[in-house]
Amino acid sequence: MPVKAVFFDLDGTLADMESSVEAAFDEAYALVTRYHPQLQKRDFRSKFDATLRISVEAEMRGIPQYVSRRDRFRDTLRRLGYPDNPLADRLADVYSTVRLSSLALYPDVATVLEDLYPKKAL
Repeated sequence: MPVKAVFFDLDGTLADMESSVEAAFDEAYALVTRYHPQLQKRDFRSKFDATLRISVEAEMRGIPQYVSRRDRFRDTLRRLGYPDNPLADRLADVYSTVRLSSLALYPDVATVLEDLYPKKAL
C-alpha cells in the first residue's frame, strides 16, 4: 500500500525548539524587569519552569492537566510575590509572539520535505 501521508512534530523534529524558547523567555524577562528590576533571571526561570513541571508530573500520574501559558505566567508572578494578571497576560503574548517568530527549521528540513513530496510527471 502506498504511503498517503506523513506527519511530523514541529518542535525538536523540524524546528529548533530550544533556541526559540530561549529567545521567547529572554523577551518575557526583559518585559517583567521593566516593572520589577530587582527580579533575577534565574528566579524568574525557576518559577516559570516549576509551573510546567507540576503539569507534566500530574500528566505522568494519569491526571489530565493543561495549563495555558497565560496561567503559567500568572502562577509564576504569584509565586514570586508579584500577583499581576495584566502583566502575566502581556508576558504570555510576548512569549508566544517571539516563540513563533523565532522558530527556525533545521538546515535540511526543506530539502527532505521536498524529496518526500510526490512529483508527477509532466
